[in-house]
Amino acid sequence: MDRIIKHHIGKIVELAAFLMLWSSNIYAQDRDESILLRANILRWANLTPDIGIEWQLNKEWSVLANATYTRWSWSDNNRRFAQKEFAGEIRHYMGYMSTQRPWYVGMMIHGGQYNFGLTERGRQGDYMGGGITAGYRLRLHNKKFFIDFGGGLGFTHATIEKYKTIDGVRYKTGDSNSNYIGINKLSVAIVWNFLNRTK
Repeated sequence: MDRIIKHHIGKIVELAAFLMLWSSNIYAQDRDESILLRANILRWANLTPDIGIEWQLNKEWSVLANATYTRWSWSDNNRRFAQKEFAGEIRHYMGYMSTQRPWYVGMMIHGGQYNFGLTERGRQGDYMGGGITAGYRLRLHNKKFFIDFGGGLGFTHATIEKYKTIDGVRYKTGDSNSNYIGINKLSVAIVWNFLNRTK
């Protein structure tokens, strides 16, 4: 693992530790807790199953954890579409002249692995990054379900290993690193508030 990747891992660990300490301090305040289950339908539509959980600490703050996993493969030419990812986020919900707080801003980290080889040539590697998020949570009529529209803007570092598959044998043809700055999260999620506790 090269020095750049180690540096990014260190920064992500520092950010995660900061978010954990911050959220525990917020949790000590008066709270109106909820546990919400989430599914990003954009990923499901892309044949990439996705599930998440959101811990609403109080009316203003929440912490999210999300996981994505898929492993599709076809025997002819050893075609493959595989990805696994874990993401964490902390959010601040903002209100306007009511008790509802549908708008939010936040901070996000994510990392994972991929292997895309839909022809005899493919790419695989790891990625990690983070950024700022913002969105809107639309409450549905029964008050137990929401639609969450969100996006993120930030930095993602990826390793890229190129390969070619010949007669079922994979040959490495090159490798590189890529640094991306821009939109690194898009989400239209169905959210279910299945547990609510007020203290």
